[in-house]
Amino acid sequence: MTLAQLHSLDEDETAMLWFIVNKTIPPTLPYEMEPELFVSIKHNKLMDRLNQCESYIKEEHKGKFTSLKEKLTAENLTAENLTAENLTAENLTVV
Repeated sequence: MTLAQLHSLDEDETAMLWFIVNKTIPPTLPYEMEPELFVSIKHNKLMDRLNQCESYIKEEHKGKFTSLKEKLTAENLTAENLTAENLTAENLTVV
């Protein structure tokens, strides 16, 4: 996951990803990760976790899940793809 991909997620997508990373069984790590650290997870491991959870997503959340997966699989996510709503102070991290 890249920093640009993380910043492209809306609040619901970020919350869904947080739950998938931190609360699904088996746990990814023995501690909870904050979204800023998701960029340290190898992309293929993150996508494997999403694929494992896909069949458990309720019908009413499938649209948001699909959007999340599309954003994480986008290879050419650039600054032009980021929307103004994602470029807020609380979504940006100083590196």
